[in-house]
Amino acid sequence: MQLIEPLYEPLPRGEFVNFTVRTTEYDKLVVKSGELEIELENDGNGLFTGEVYIMGTEILLLISYPRYYSKIANYSTILSPKVDVEPTYPTRYSAPSNVLYSPLLNTLKIGKSYEFKIKCKKCEKLAVLDDTYRNLTKNGDIFTGTVNITGKNSDVKILDMTNNSKKPFYKYKISY
Repeated sequence: MQLIEPLYEPLPRGEFVNFTVRTTEYDKLVVKSGELEIELENDGNGLFTGEVYIMGTEILLLISYPRYYSKIANYSTILSPKVDVEPTYPTRYSAPSNVLYSPLLNTLKIGKSYEFKIKCKKCEKLAVLDDTYRNLTKNGDIFTGTVNITGKNSDVKILDMTNNSKKPFYKYKISY
C-alpha cells in the first residue's frame, strides 16, 4: 500500500483535503471524518481517491469489510484559520456525489452576503429560498451564486428544483 496524499498532519478542520492511496490489496477504503464516513473512489487499477471535509480531532483511513473496519492510518487535526467555530458537516439531501462546499457554517447572519457553491451530479436546478427563490448558476455539476440574507423567513433553504419539485438539499438557521 502506498499513501500518496495527504502525507503530513495535522489536517486543517473546516477544509476539504484530497486523499489518494494506491493499493491492490483491498477493494474498499473509507475515510472517517467526525461522524461522516466517505468511501474513496476506486479506479479499478488500485488507485483510491476522494475529497474529504475535515472535522473532529482525528481522521481515520480504514479498510472496509462487510461487518467491520480495520484502521490503516490516522491523522490529527487543527482548527483552520479560515473558520471561527468548530466545523460540523452539513446534513446532505441524498447521494455522496452531492457536496455542499460553501457556506459551511450552520447559521447565516441577516444582512450578510454568502457565496453558495454546491456540487450535485443529479440536480438540474438548485435554488436558495430566503424571502424569494434565487436560482443558482449551473456549470457542469457545480452550482454557484451570491445571496444576500434578508431574514424574512425563519431559515434559509437550498432546494433541488429538478422537474419543478422542491426537495430540500440543506437548511440553514439564521441569526442577527
